[in-house]
Amino acid sequence: MKVSEFAEFYRLIRQRTVSEKHYIRFQEFQAERVVRGIAETVGLKGKLMLDLGCGRGGYTKIFQKQGGIVVSLDMEHPPVPKLFRAFVQGDATQLPFKDNTFDFVYSSSLIEHLPVPSKFLKEVCRVIKKGAVFYLSFPPFYTPVGGHQFKPYNMFLPERAATFMARKFNNSRSYKYNDERGKLYIMTIRKARKLAKAAGFTILKTKTRFLKINPSRIPLLNEILTWHVEFYLQK
Repeated sequence: MKVSEFAEFYRLIRQRTVSEKHYIRFQEFQAERVVRGIAETVGLKGKLMLDLGCGRGGYTKIFQKQGGIVVSLDMEHPPVPKLFRAFVQGDATQLPFKDNTFDFVYSSSLIEHLPVPSKFLKEVCRVIKKGAVFYLSFPPFYTPVGGHQFKPYNMFLPERAATFMARKFNNSRSYKYNDERGKLYIMTIRKARKLAKAAGFTILKTKTRFLKINPSRIPLLNEILTWHVEFYLQK
């Protein structure tokens, strides 16, 4: 991205919790740019695709503009239903779809919130067509943003100390990363690679979102320098 785009992105990050409209725009901004990268690997026009963990629908909206036939799934009913042409309320680890249904599956910032990510990946592999691409992305746990509400303390403190500091300075109410309020599980690039392969996927490539340089491919340092990793997986 250009410097001006990074400045706009930072502004949207700061404002994303103001209202539903602000959060949707935050998602749309990312989706508009993520689609550029996806288009290098797979076309979306006319493809039946699944947006997993769709949230407010910012990504769904952009994928629909690109001509994708989008089925959106989330645990909670969307606050702005009109954004969705096909919404399914459900569990990403128990997908209510037949085998080999989708031409493309998209999931961003979801896997790190799932207690059994292996089950999630196996379900995606089941419902996606042979040869189709699954875009999986998340902020690795030990990066500056990977700790979510526990950042930056998760990078250099044990869990008990990190959650204490987050309660004191970040307005967190969690006593553990993965308690009912935190809902965060440690996900790393190395772990995601291992789980994806075990689920039946081939890793086509990994990228770092919005950056031309790609620290996601640097052993060890990738877990610290890759602010948001993108996996392109193929069944």
